Amino acid sequence: MSNLNKEDMTNLLNVSNCFISEILSIWSEVNFEDRITSENQFHDQYLWYNSLFRINNLPVFYKDWLNKGIRKVKDLKDQPTTHNSDQPTTQPTTEDAYKGMLSQLTQKKVSIL
Repeated sequence: MSNLNKEDMTNLLNVSNCFISEILSIWSEVNFEDRITSENQFHDQYLWYNSLFRINNLPVFYKDWLNKGIRKVKDLKDQPTTHNSDQPTTQPTTEDAYKGMLSQLTQKKVSIL
């Protein structure tokens, strides 16, 4: 459920077991898609832990969005953008995060079309 390159996989996942670390490294080398070549592929991309979609130069993961069923680009259609006061203040507001994500996705989509 992710599209992490090898560098992001290493930086984001702190795995102490050498065997598991090596498996994850190989997984990222084999499965990482570094290009989006069609609009359908773009809409089917997973948002979370995807090296192609970055905010502050890091792949993103918003657990509350995942819990609401937002997993892929196509899941962002018609999502509400109201602020959730239960979010920690260190996280962007839902509206800010949504706008940031849409900005990233728009830039990526423009680059493939």
